[in-house]
Amino acid sequence: LDLQYTPAAAASGTLSLSYSYSNNADAPKTGSLNVDYRATTNDNAVASANPPSLAVSAGTVTPVTVTFTTDDGNPAGSLTVISGLGPLPAGWNGPATFTCASFAAGNACQLSLSYVPTAADTGTLTLAYDYMDDSGTAKSGSVSIGYIATP
Repeated sequence: LDLQYTPAAAASGTLSLSYSYSNNADAPKTGSLNVDYRATTNDNAVASANPPSLAVSAGTVTPVTVTFTTDDGNPAGSLTVISGLGPLPAGWNGPATFTCASFAAGNACQLSLSYVPTAADTGTLTLAYDYMDDSGTAKSGSVSIGYIATP
């Protein structure tokens, strides 16, 4: 039995096929076969910062979390922040590198940063990243966090 699956949209499920036959003793028999399927939209990584922008006084410690998920809930992987972490702008603290093997909605990766300005400052921290979507296609993205420090 040849089957072909040509999805028009993202979907998943199980195709159940029932069959009947006669065995070698000519007794009637039945059975079934389940075929799982999934068509994806080749998800995209979604990066969001919390808080999305900062307006703080110098000397104030402000934690910032950047969360990476996918827009369709299916897993993506091999995420690497390729720019923005090394070196961080003045007042920012965090790891020199960041990678995540797998992430999705409900299984997010989180990058922890903090902003501790020592003087008045303004700017935008932009983090660029590469990842593989759920079909194995290499993709990239970025997230920006605006900041203002006052005396």
